[in-house]
Amino acid sequence: MSEPGTAPWRRAEASRLICFGRVAGPPAPVAAAEPDRGHRAGPARPRPHDPVTRLAAVLISGPPATGKSTLAEALAPRLGAALLDLDVATAPLTRVISGLTGVHDLDDPALAGLTRAARYDTLLGLAAANLRAGRPVVLVAPFSTERAQPSAWATTTRRLAAEPTLVWLHLPPDELVRRLTRRAEARDENKIRDPASFLTALDLAPPAVPHLPLDATQPTPAQVQAVLAHLSR
Repeated sequence: MSEPGTAPWRRAEASRLICFGRVAGPPAPVAAAEPDRGHRAGPARPRPHDPVTRLAAVLISGPPATGKSTLAEALAPRLGAALLDLDVATAPLTRVISGLTGVHDLDDPALAGLTRAARYDTLLGLAAANLRAGRPVVLVAPFSTERAQPSAWATTTRRLAAEPTLVWLHLPPDELVRRLTRRAEARDENKIRDPASFLTALDLAPPAVPHLPLDATQPTPAQVQAVLAHLSR
């Protein structure tokens, strides 16, 4: 063994310290920990200002031009919901049938008689699939038969694995005509041409089933808050 203090001893001691990680000097750099960005496993938590914790199925109904789609587009993100619009989901089907019949008004009995059952079946099938996956849904459609007939409402809601909420948007008749004239869509031509006949045939009565009535003249944010407050009860 080398004598302490000698060159051989110093070399042996240095070698021993290196092996045990005790050499003096600056510590080895350590990679910084990734910041916590909140991506934790588990169900998403509701936002503090949206205290809706149950699985929601919101069905937005009302006459044409009451702002059903506008409300749905503002409400769906607040619920983390899938937005399912009858017209959007079934447009390819209705365009084909419309082209074959030469009828463009979706409310025309000739076109509605050929397409209504298939259109609503498509909409409800999409809603049921999303609910089974644990995602809330916001549906947009007139729901004319469903809101007027409790038996039809029961048949519809049995397909939805969530407690349904029917939202009823309403407007005064003269405001309905003004809005239809302003948006001037092809499907509204007959309504605009003869508004008196359109209003006579239109069912403006409140739904015969439980519902949340909303004045469609109110700003969209106020309508959204009213729905959220209703769902959080």
